Order: sequence, then C-alpha cells, then structure tokens
Amino acid sequence: MFKIYILSDVDMRKIVLALVACLSISTAYSQENACEKQWQIEQQKTIQIKKLKQQQCAYLWDDAKVVALLKNMNLKSKNGQWMSTDQCDVIQVGQQKYMLYAAYYKHDLSNLYVIRDSANNLYGFFRDLGKYSFVDDKFTPTATANQHGVDLKCAALGNNPKLPNILIQNIFQRGIDLTRYSVEDSSK
Repeated sequence: MFKIYILSDVDMRKIVLALVACLSISTAYSQENACEKQWQIEQQKTIQIKKLKQQQCAYLWDDAKVVALLKNMNLKSKNGQWMSTDQCDVIQVGQQKYMLYAAYYKHDLSNLYVIRDSANNLYGFFRDLGKYSFVDDKFTPTATANQHGVDLKCAALGNNPKLPNILIQNIFQRGIDLTRYSVEDSSK
C-alpha cells in the first residue's frame, strides 16, 4: 500500500531549497576549471627552455591576433587598466623559437601571459584576481575563483598543441604559480 502525504507550502519550499542547494554544490564541484587542471598537469612535463633575448614587439592591444585571443577569454582589449611594454622575450625550445608577451591590469593586478610560435599560433593565460576596491582596500574575487581568489582563464588561436606546455613551463620555471597570486610574481 502507498501512503499519500500532503505537504504544506512551507514544507515544499524547504524541500525545493534543499534540492536547489544540493544541485548548486554538485554543479560547482563538477565544473572544475579546465585551465587550472591543464596548469597542474603540464607542470609535470618538464622541458628545457632557453631565453635568447628581449626584443621590441607591438603592444598587445595593437596586435589583431592577440585581440582575438583576448576575446576568446572574454577580455576587452580596450580596457583602460591594461599595462604593457613593447618588450617581448624570445625563447627557444629545441630548434623552435617563440615570442612571449605579458601584460597586467594596473588596479586589479590580474595578469596575462601569451606565447606565439613562428606560424602565428597563440596560446594565453589570464590570471583574474577579480575587482579591487580602493575604498575597502581589498579584492573581490570573481564568482568562479578558486580557494585562493584566482579565476584562471586560457584560450588558443591556431593549432599548436605544444604551446600550452611551453608557456606553462616558462611561467612555472620562473617560480610563478598561476593558481595563486604573489606580489613577487611581477619581478620574476
């Protein structure tokens, strides 16, 4: 025999809220940050990188390919916070040479790393620290930030599967962890 229970509106609301809370929590944990996962995996694949020189290059926001890469990460090239120099590092892995670009937000301190190969393929990481409040003197992380307040974003233009590993190794070998923020990172 089946018993039929009649629930009050209050009881139904409690059940619905409990189900929504459980669903939200399980969704949050199932949507692991793919860029962060890639960062963790590629750190283990050590490669030898030789820094060749620093050379002049276009500002990131003046480079149409980089602007397209920024759009893939939902970033705006016309953001007034962008800070960058016209200097890039040239590195060599094996016989191949690559160009490395870097930029950051002057107030929010979020930063961008981009690598370009000789065939004009690009790959980049953006370490989003959220928004900085001058009034409260604190950061407000994005809704999808990790436990350290970092929302790591990544994107590619072109088809060079080696670029993520080379960029990750270059950053990692300089002692920078993209899943956390340290003031010292800018001097590394």
